[in-house]
Amino acid sequence: MELKKNRYTIDGIPVVGLAEKHGSPLYIYESARMISQYQRITGAFSSTRVKIYYACTALTTSMY
Repeated sequence: MELKKNRYTIDGIPVVGLAEKHGSPLYIYESARMISQYQRITGAFSSTRVKIYYACTALTTSMY
C-alpha cells in the first residue's frame, strides 16, 4: 500500500474506490507482496527440504 497525494493505493488502485465498489470492511491481499515474501522464505530455507503452507484466516469474517 502506498500513500500518493493523500490517497492510499494498492498496485496503483485507489483504496477508496475499492471500498465503494465492494463495501467495508474490505480485506485486500497484495499478490506481489505475498509472492515476494514466499520467495524470501523459500530462499532462507533453500539448503533444506521444507514445505511452505500459508493460510489467510485471521480477521476475514464479518464481525456483525
